[in-house]
Amino acid sequence: MNSRKLNGPSLLPRGWQLLCLLVCLGCFVLCAPYAMGQADVGRIVGNVTDATGARIPGAKITALRVESNTTTVVSANKVGEYTFANLKTGHYNVTVDVPGFASVTQEGFELDDQSSVTADFKLQAGQTEQMIVTGRVSETVNTQTGEVSHVIDGETVRDLALNGNNYLDLLGTLPGSVQMDSGDAMANITGGATTNIVLNGVRATANGLYIDGMLNKDIGTNSTQFNNIGTQFIDHVKAHTSSFSAQFGQAAGPTVNVVTRSGTNSIHGSLFEHLRNNIVDAVNYFSRRQNADGSYSTVHQHLRFNDFGGALGGPIMKEKLFAFIGAEWKIIARNTSPTTVTLPLQYELMGGFASSTGGCSLRNVTGINTTDKTRSDYCNISPLITPFGHAYVNEINQIIAQAASYTGGACTSSSCSPNGDVIFELPNPYRNHEYVARVDYVLGKRQNMFARWVNDTHTTTNPISSGVMPTTPYHEMSPANNLVISHTYAFRNSFNEISAAAVWTHTDQAPFGATWEKATYGYTFQPVYQSPGYKLGVPQIAIYGMDTISPLVLNRAHTTYLQLQDIYTTVAGTHTLKVGLFFGRLRKDKNGDANFSGSASFQPGTSSVNSTGYNVADAMLGRFSSYTETSIDPYGFFRLWQGSGFVDDVWRALPKLSLNLGLRYEWMTPWVSQQQNTAAFFPELYDPSQAVTVTSTGQVISGSGNPYNGLRRAGDGVPKNQQFRVPGAASAAVLNVPTFGKAGFYSSQQVFMPRLGFAYDLFGNGQTAIRGGGGVFFDIPQGNVSYSSLNAPPYVQSVSLQNGNMDNLAGTLAQGTSNVIGTLYTLDPHQQRSYTLQYNVGIQQQLQAGMFLQINYVGNQGRFLLRAPDLNAVDLKAEDAAFQINQSVSLNSLRRYKGYSSIFQYRTDADSNYNGLQANLNRRIGKGRFTFAYTWSKALTTASADSDQDTTYIYSKSYKYSNATFDRRNIFSSTYIVSTPRLARWNVIARESLGGWMLSGTWRWQGGTYNTPSGTDALGVTGRANYAGYPIVYPHTAKRWVDIVNPGHIVNFSDPAVGQNGTTPKGIIVGPNLWTFDISTRKTFNVTERYRLTLSISAFNALNHPNFNGVYLNVDAPDFYTATGATATSATTDSESLAVRAANAPRNMQAGLILNF
Repeated sequence: MNSRKLNGPSLLPRGWQLLCLLVCLGCFVLCAPYAMGQADVGRIVGNVTDATGARIPGAKITALRVESNTTTVVSANKVGEYTFANLKTGHYNVTVDVPGFASVTQEGFELDDQSSVTADFKLQAGQTEQMIVTGRVSETVNTQTGEVSHVIDGETVRDLALNGNNYLDLLGTLPGSVQMDSGDAMANITGGATTNIVLNGVRATANGLYIDGMLNKDIGTNSTQFNNIGTQFIDHVKAHTSSFSAQFGQAAGPTVNVVTRSGTNSIHGSLFEHLRNNIVDAVNYFSRRQNADGSYSTVHQHLRFNDFGGALGGPIMKEKLFAFIGAEWKIIARNTSPTTVTLPLQYELMGGFASSTGGCSLRNVTGINTTDKTRSDYCNISPLITPFGHAYVNEINQIIAQAASYTGGACTSSSCSPNGDVIFELPNPYRNHEYVARVDYVLGKRQNMFARWVNDTHTTTNPISSGVMPTTPYHEMSPANNLVISHTYAFRNSFNEISAAAVWTHTDQAPFGATWEKATYGYTFQPVYQSPGYKLGVPQIAIYGMDTISPLVLNRAHTTYLQLQDIYTTVAGTHTLKVGLFFGRLRKDKNGDANFSGSASFQPGTSSVNSTGYNVADAMLGRFSSYTETSIDPYGFFRLWQGSGFVDDVWRALPKLSLNLGLRYEWMTPWVSQQQNTAAFFPELYDPSQAVTVTSTGQVISGSGNPYNGLRRAGDGVPKNQQFRVPGAASAAVLNVPTFGKAGFYSSQQVFMPRLGFAYDLFGNGQTAIRGGGGVFFDIPQGNVSYSSLNAPPYVQSVSLQNGNMDNLAGTLAQGTSNVIGTLYTLDPHQQRSYTLQYNVGIQQQLQAGMFLQINYVGNQGRFLLRAPDLNAVDLKAEDAAFQINQSVSLNSLRRYKGYSSIFQYRTDADSNYNGLQANLNRRIGKGRFTFAYTWSKALTTASADSDQDTTYIYSKSYKYSNATFDRRNIFSSTYIVSTPRLARWNVIARESLGGWMLSGTWRWQGGTYNTPSGTDALGVTGRANYAGYPIVYPHTAKRWVDIVNPGHIVNFSDPAVGQNGTTPKGIIVGPNLWTFDISTRKTFNVTERYRLTLSISAFNALNHPNFNGVYLNVDAPDFYTATGATATSATTDSESLAVRAANAPRNMQAGLILNF
């Protein structure tokens, strides 16, 4: 088959790409003299009428921005309507002047990013004096658009008690938000994670994160951010959560834009310090240390948190040039949260494998005492332990030595704990400094500009790398820079907006200590591929029923992102029309994170001649069930280009009805490696007539077929000028694999995104509006989809061995045979961009006392969502048939695509849907501010994450369609800020004791997850578990969160039989609820009229609710470890390890000191 003909033309030639780039740059240069900044603008609209309600055309309306004392003037149209289409965010006073009428000014409008504020005026004829309506205006009803959006103003950002001062926690206060299990604020900061909050049932990786309109999300993974803006530097946070303008793209989910603070006409600033010390904290539910007598004592999780810095803003030239600068340092000395890990028993590590009943069931072992129970060496394999086994025992013992507790130390043949559970709390230091600088320049009444730069640089030591055990620590340093430059120009009734922005960052990780090295433990096995410098680290060791020992995987990455954007806005009659262009280029240079240290799996087969029948015994004898390894860890230079355009119209179709219509177009290339050193497997190019022959033991008969059947190299192969970067690029083994023609394996994507919305002013007074909308939103594909193709043959060699010995890997290869290719990650050439269809309808109501009510139905449907099923998974019927003939049959011999093991293909065929009723009541002004949100929702999907790996019924959507991991039925959240007056006129004692107090905090309750237990059959295929049918309750006791009502001690969940799918209903187990309550008390002292000193004491998780998580749902994981007081207990075998092994952070206390001036 001609692969080039099958897969179409390649990307644009480099010359055409350069020409397009020059044309785009030329357009921006031509537009620059009339350009205007984009990131932080909003709209003020309204009507001008007389006392009878008659419209007044031609009125002069002036908007005064308080911070800079600058004004903007527009005129009302022929029906008395006016629009300020693009005003810089801030506080505004709006004045209306009409000859023959009294001038009227309304003060205190707060304009947020992309917000629409309504200010209607009713004028009195014949009066000459000016009327001024004073007082801060609360959140106003949006009578212009149908989107669902929320704003968190800067005052609230700084007044709320935020755990770790992380602005992303603010998203948890919004309706439709779900907090995932990770309740450790310190871990979220040190890890840079952005996926702790899910909004509106859309994967958190699909959210758009921005700072002043500039992308702030690493789309290599779509799960981390570049810069975590300090709360003292934030003007406000704007979240668009459903059916928003066509102006927004690059994300299938909600978008969150952080607008930074700017200088004003007055000098203002702050110095701040926040401190934590674990001495005053509560104890984590699982924090314990084992005493010499075997008892347990609770211990405080080590934590020292020091967050300090300052900010300063003011005029360089009053009313012309303003500056704002800030600096913040976060120093965290902490231990990781208590993590329960399952390890072998000490009795087993000494070679003993007699059961508690005195039997010895070891198989395929000779030369040991299996008959005389009176001897100390009964059922003991110590004389047979191999060099690999001795090194493994050394590694486990060193791991145990770093543990706070270990339950398997006192085991004997007659008295054993069910497992050897270990709890780790390991040092995880973190330092970060952040610098922010912003300059705003008012060039004149028609134009202004601003520039903003943010730098974050963090260093940390990760004690467990990508695993759960302290064998592969590394040190990381990662600086990130974010720069935006914007110039603005305004015409009479139109505006042009331009901005240029860049992000550049790199991540460098280096080994820390010597625990990652094989030599530390005495491993002497020879890897399959000899690569000097690469094979020094310990291998991955996965023992059935135990936690995996992970190898050292270091990330080396450099990222650069450039964007240019131009938006033209005009007001024509009842239309406000926006037209925009966007151009972006992303660069990501990184390694493939290949499995070059090797990965050994020890799963006891029921009848395998290589297995003893005991997982740990197999490891100590070096008898692996499978082993995989790659030759090198390659490096790629990836690029992605994108361009887009949009048109968006807000049309006042009727006096009470506004329609917003939009259409967005986006073009995007796939991720492409400049060296074209990637390869992928394509099922449609696999030729069964060229298939290799795989024996029942999983070995390939040499010369029996094409070992690279179905593989294709990217593009036309490695260009000559890049071959020095790719080992073996011109070798015969590489050149014998055909090329694919497309450098990125799939075509550039062109998509259209229609948007529609309406707002109906029910009574025509701007107090009540019925609103709704819908639209299509496409996501940016994460780079990991393409990065993994670096690790594929022929550029990287890999091997998959079965049923051999670690001390004789070379001998595992039988004469005249080779081995199947190790695990591959590939991508679908028909890949589509993921999208969500969003829709909503609801009502907004302005209430008395500054309160604002919003009730919405919000829904969405996800299509072409990413997942990663195993294309080469074993068919259950074929597995059953083969097992009946040969119970030692290798899974690799049963796979469809011969010569390969697992082939995980990133493909875009998953679906999702979300339906939610969301209500929120807010009051953002006055001494008592609050928000209250309630959500009733349901989220269903065929895949909850981009990396979901299916191994059974991989093409059956009905089999996978179930509750998403972020599905929660009921969610309540609330914030509160209550202040007492300063009592400036009272005497000093009363003023200082009673005035200036503030009480603030957040509260949240949400339901639990819906879980489906899984099991593994005798050949290692994982699917749903079998269910015996007994009821399930979850009392949330100290013992365990899931308890099975099973009076006969019958196992309620069990492994499926070979070739069979389990009977467990989907979502049968509902997990524990989450309940948090944070509170902060603050007292402000007036040092002088200008300087104010605020002291604060905050308690996070003030009621010390444990909030269990870390659910183990595979019935084969022998983990029953729980904690009650200072003793260790175990669940019964009835629960089949459906237990919790972790809890969120306990109550943490924090002290703060802020000097404002």
